[in-house]
Amino acid sequence: MSQKGVLVAVGLAVAVAAAFPAEAEDLKFTLINESSADITALQISPVSTRNWEENILGRDTLPKGYEVDIVIADNLSTCSYDMLITFKDGSNIEERNYNFCDLKSYTARD
Repeated sequence: MSQKGVLVAVGLAVAVAAAFPAEAEDLKFTLINESSADITALQISPVSTRNWEENILGRDTLPKGYEVDIVIADNLSTCSYDMLITFKDGSNIEERNYNFCDLKSYTARD
């Protein structure tokens, strides 16, 4: 696997709110793993959802020191999502009400 990782297509999308009717746009960002453990799961859910969506990485993992491009494409016109990153060692990072519209990259650290 290259340092850039692979493109992961996700079942989520975001549209930037505007004064006129919004058109759904794919949201793209790079997930960078600068932690000491491999990432085994990435779940991103709209804030309005009580449960976590499926693991975006599927059976893949994101090794420490690697990065991957993420695409969110769910036709929602919101910027606010919750994110759960789970590591091989059992630890996790949980971000609530995170603004994904302005996100270019997210770095996971210990």
